[in-house]
Amino acid sequence: MDYKSDFEEGMCHVSMGGMRYMHHAGTGAPITFLHGLGSSAEEWSKTVEYLPDTADVYLIDMLGFGGSEKPELGYGATLHAQMFREFIALQEGSAPGYVVGHSYGGWVAAHYASMPFPLKGLILISPAGLHEYIAELSRSPNRANIRQRMIDEAMAYGNNERHVIESILDSNPLIEELNSDILSSISRPTLILWGSEDKVVDSKYANIFSKNIKGSALEMIKGAGHSPNIDKPAEVAADITAFILKCQALG
Repeated sequence: MDYKSDFEEGMCHVSMGGMRYMHHAGTGAPITFLHGLGSSAEEWSKTVEYLPDTADVYLIDMLGFGGSEKPELGYGATLHAQMFREFIALQEGSAPGYVVGHSYGGWVAAHYASMPFPLKGLILISPAGLHEYIAELSRSPNRANIRQRMIDEAMAYGNNERHVIESILDSNPLIEELNSDILSSISRPTLILWGSEDKVVDSKYANIFSKNIKGSALEMIKGAGHSPNIDKPAEVAADITAFILKCQALG
């Protein structure tokens, strides 16, 4: 499918504001994609080229990003998970489906999957938010520089506002971070994809996710960095498609 010609743009109004999304109508359970920090639905434009044309796909600009509204709020992964829940509930006839989250979007997706919300399967791509990762950053003598670099990189994407990025980075880790209790509560089938050359969220954290999410499958994308969906879109799309087919076979 082609991002520019095969998707229709829409706006969904959740309780905190309007969320822009792109939708490719298809058959079967919907597959919804959540982007990384500062990014938008366009992040998935390469990946969708390799998905089956029959797939029902939603690409969301999370609240505060891209073409979505950017109200003055205390942003964080738990808020975005709730807004995602509202988005799903507002899609007419939308059955429980699959959620794919990259980096910050993976953080949000993991929170969503840990809650009693309808979901058939979870795909995490180099997810952020892990307790051990946040703790390591907090101990770094360069943490102020790291924070500023994250802000600068997020702002460089365009159409972002500083208060959104800063709010997420300054959110309370005791509430927002993904600890072992949250991860172990995820009972849905889960696929974890990680770039072997990830320099943002080191691949050493992949095993912590895999260990704590019971029954999850972990696959390293050789040669990919923090964004395998951009570096290796055909491989990522093939892994997602195979995972969903496996879930369908298992019922």
